[in-house]
Amino acid sequence: MRPAGAPLIAFMYSRLPCWVADCFTFTLRDGSVYNWTSFDQPVTYGPTTYLAQGPMLQRSKLGVKNTVEVPELDLDLFALDTSFVGGINVKTALHNGYFDGATVEMNRFFMPTPGDTTLGPLLMFGGRMGQAKITAIGGSLTIRGANVLMNQYAPRNLYQPSCLHAFCDINCTLLETAFTLTGQTMLAGSSSTQLVWSSPPGDQAGYTLGKVSITSGVNTGAVRTAKFVDSGIIYLAYPLYGAPAPGDTFKILRGCDKTFDTGTGQDCTFYNNTQHWRGFDQVPPAEYAF
Repeated sequence: MRPAGAPLIAFMYSRLPCWVADCFTFTLRDGSVYNWTSFDQPVTYGPTTYLAQGPMLQRSKLGVKNTVEVPELDLDLFALDTSFVGGINVKTALHNGYFDGATVEMNRFFMPTPGDTTLGPLLMFGGRMGQAKITAIGGSLTIRGANVLMNQYAPRNLYQPSCLHAFCDINCTLLETAFTLTGQTMLAGSSSTQLVWSSPPGDQAGYTLGKVSITSGVNTGAVRTAKFVDSGIIYLAYPLYGAPAPGDTFKILRGCDKTFDTGTGQDCTFYNNTQHWRGFDQVPPAEYAF
């Protein structure tokens, strides 16, 4: 059973014709909120307006089970290569992980006339982003019910030689801004697989395994891992969608090899953060484990 207000229940009992609008609210990890509807015109309820000129939405059927099984909702986004999500198109946003960890809520409005939302919303589904696939016409998303948080291995932490934390995440505690070079420029000779760096620092090797974020040009918003940095060239682990042009800008985060003290200039000792190191370098190899 889904809770509904008295006016909506009375209207449904009347069996009068109505218009139905499915409205979706995406709340990203950074707090950004996007409200979209599959209806053919914007739908406004209170201070919230669900836009119809965003991506076209098509969802799968919904089912309710009285079990602990995690429900799923498949949602297709049909969108042209236009910029409307944080200044970039849907495909790039999905590729760069903008929607990772997002929460999704689906409300349905039964309207006596188009746009009349006085009967209030009916919450149909709520959950978190699961798998996302980039398609030729947009993206295909799988939304999993909120009880997916219970679907995990225990214990969560594994014994492994390298650190369990990601560099500059909440558990690492280091600030990403303190180790990021911004306003960097590409030179001629840059391609989709390598960037010719105009002003590399003296310790450029320390940016191997770092995160490269493109901030201008045709690849704006793209994020790649620096597989190797040497002689002023950043070799990308995965190619860019388009060839960059001289003058395109980017920012780059230093890399971390997740070791304790190996003298590489990328270990936890170098970053003076050993108190937060979460690795187990004394774990014996498998052939010595009994």
